[in-house]
Amino acid sequence: IYSECIETLLQTSRIPRISIGNFDEDKETASGAWKESISSSLDTLDFDDLPRELSECSSVLNFFHVWQRMQSNLILWERVVRPRVDEENEVAFALKVFDDRPNAPHDISLLPFDLLVPSVKVDVWMFGVFLYELCSGGNPFHIGYQGDLRGADAFEKLYNWDETSAARNIEENIHDPLAQDLLRRILLPESERLSDIASALKHAFFNPKSVEAERLLEKFDERQMLRNETVIMKKVSNRTRTLIYHSMEKHCRIGFTTDQVTIPTSLVVLPYDIKWNNLLNRPIATS
Repeated sequence: IYSECIETLLQTSRIPRISIGNFDEDKETASGAWKESISSSLDTLDFDDLPRELSECSSVLNFFHVWQRMQSNLILWERVVRPRVDEENEVAFALKVFDDRPNAPHDISLLPFDLLVPSVKVDVWMFGVFLYELCSGGNPFHIGYQGDLRGADAFEKLYNWDETSAARNIEENIHDPLAQDLLRRILLPESERLSDIASALKHAFFNPKSVEAERLLEKFDERQMLRNETVIMKKVSNRTRTLIYHSMEKHCRIGFTTDQVTIPTSLVVLPYDIKWNNLLNRPIATS
């Protein structure tokens, strides 16, 4: 059995076959000679340089079974199942998906997690990713040319994906207002996204001349106008903060103690000159 295992291993791995001979399995396992036999078949590697799952095998039969599993699931393991480790934060990420078709040649019995049950909302998510790619020319996550997530950073981004990160990513990369609104309803955690494809197809994105589309476009224009007319000061001195406080307090007192104010009023005096910047196409604050 020992000789057959070694020979099959060498054939499977396409390592040049060597003459093993007949060994006593118990004796060779105890002496560790089987590890030396495998090491001698490797050109540039030693047995201890092999992946931990192999180098920590206690017997040749154990080694052979692990090797068979790795060979049969190699591509799927590398693209999907293999955990991505973030050494800096000491965490690891793995996708809880697997090729579980009835005729798939993959052994799912040894996975350290239960498979996710396919659902309509998974299809909704994939539809959203497809629409995102059409509208932006890219993917919301860092992926390889075959669509597999690349690196621990991409896995972490997907793991922490929520409504806030979705809105920020979509606003930065999608320019169509109607597509933005639709994707904000699709690219969400499962419990929050649209329930099915039919609901997505009813969105104004697919009927841009509808009343709902006009409403969404008007709302988008209002937000853009507000954003263009808003000045953000990242740093405010104590003196400026004091001036803002007293100026707001004074005018609020006037506004709330008189009956003549009929519309919302807000006056703030700042020690800055507000000038229009033609390059940025918006006002900026200068001291």
